[in-house]
Amino acid sequence: LLDDATSLAGCETTSAPEFDDCDTPLIGYRSTCYQGAQAAYGVIPGSSANGLGIKTFDLLATFAVPIDGMDHVITFHPFFRMDQLNANPGLDVPDALYEAGVKSFWKKVMNERLTTMVLFTPSVRSDFQSTQGAFKLFGMALLQWKLVPEKLSMTGGATYTGRQDFPVLPMMGLMWTPSPLWKLDIQFPSPRLSRRLMKDGDKSETWGYLAGVFGGNTWAVRRANGTDDQLTLRDLRLVLGVEHLLAENRGVFVETGLVFGRSMEYENTASQIDLGDALLLRAGIQF
Repeated sequence: LLDDATSLAGCETTSAPEFDDCDTPLIGYRSTCYQGAQAAYGVIPGSSANGLGIKTFDLLATFAVPIDGMDHVITFHPFFRMDQLNANPGLDVPDALYEAGVKSFWKKVMNERLTTMVLFTPSVRSDFQSTQGAFKLFGMALLQWKLVPEKLSMTGGATYTGRQDFPVLPMMGLMWTPSPLWKLDIQFPSPRLSRRLMKDGDKSETWGYLAGVFGGNTWAVRRANGTDDQLTLRDLRLVLGVEHLLAENRGVFVETGLVFGRSMEYENTASQIDLGDALLLRAGIQF
């Protein structure tokens, strides 16, 4: 995946036992209700071969309400997303798709091994022309069980997506941290392998990662003939990225990857349209 790093910023080392001396945890939260914001921009270039290009802009803010310290917390994430579409005229898609809403996340550590997590997101997904079926719900419920404290955890649950194609998906897998340098998140539907490249005490960390993403969504749209419909875009993504994390939920990331298995489908049209493979470029900042 990525070349192994033999030195950490601020802590030269040649043997594994010395890693602990410079593994002061990075404080990932702030002491205020406002936990920061994130802005990201991504591009899937359009061409005559793939038929559809997409430019995506995301903006999200985070607010946290501790109930009993960080072991029992509720967070709120108001967000806005815009997808600008560059499509062949024959595809009959809007110029842009939008989503706006608030993600609500609840986490409670029940005991030393069991943690419960719930995510609930009401939002509006549409082209801002059609209102029929534009209100969507996304929900996720997970249980996490620590098999080996600080090393290995197992998760299981389910997700209600609010999509037309896959309304419900199982969530299951393992999270393995064999050392401070590696994280392996083997979870369906979004696995991720991460390797720490640099660390500067409790000030910053740099990670490289390889991730799989189950992409796409469903939006309410108005078609060229004036009728309201539900448009579903779907794809699979293999992403390679680097993220530089700073204390108090700040940082930057950049990633690239391959988007394949792309297709689009209207609820009121039986046929599915397959789209060609494409490359992805994406970058963002947390501040």
